[in-house]
Amino acid sequence: MKGLQDIYFDIPSNEHIMVHARIVNFFKNFPVFKNYSLCSSYILDVIRKSEPKSIAVPTFTYSYTKNFDFSVNKSKSEVGRFSDEIRKLYPPKMRTLDPVFSIIDTENFGWVDSQWNDEAFGKKSIWESWDKFNGIILNIDLPEVTATQIHYIEKLSKVPYRSNKFFPGNVYSADNTLFKLNYAYFARNYNYHLDRKKRLSIMEENKIVFNSVWNGLPVRWFRAKDMRKLLQPILQSNPNSLLK
Repeated sequence: MKGLQDIYFDIPSNEHIMVHARIVNFFKNFPVFKNYSLCSSYILDVIRKSEPKSIAVPTFTYSYTKNFDFSVNKSKSEVGRFSDEIRKLYPPKMRTLDPVFSIIDTENFGWVDSQWNDEAFGKKSIWESWDKFNGIILNIDLPEVTATQIHYIEKLSKVPYRSNKFFPGNVYSADNTLFKLNYAYFARNYNYHLDRKKRLSIMEENKIVFNSVWNGLPVRWFRAKDMRKLLQPILQSNPNSLLK
């Protein structure tokens, strides 16, 4: 592939890796990829060279909180092109049963439970598991640190600008079975805004972020539990410390 360097991401092997990626620039820079599907698949293949235990690709659907039904089969990812291309590449049974924070378990590790998750950042959530395993969060070509894991940390820290809200709705499993769900979401008061630049600065100052460049694109990764151990005491001391 002309101009494309066949190099690994600078990440350790035998890890759980959650991927947040923006692929528009990569797609433009390397026209050898005829479509976004091939581009997305290639990025996954590069990650696999690190021999991970699992790869999780977020396929979030915030529309559920706005009275839309959620279908494992049909609901498109609302967090970027890469995410939705991966969703289309894998069978619905590899998508977790969460109407807001679903992920695709690309390596079929076992993240998909047979029961619906009914609490965004609770004991059955992917975020609890990611913290337990100190999983890696990988950002590809993202200007600011992207990690939904921060909301799990906010919940543990009981920040006052978030509170549990309940969203009843219809959810459909991979076999199109309808379930009625009352989903608890630790939602933010929209008068408050997170400062991602400040968060990244704190994480970099404390040397828990690893930065590199891959085919001309900025890449960073960090670990879930490391982030919690750093940021939770800060939030408990001053709940507004990571806000603008």
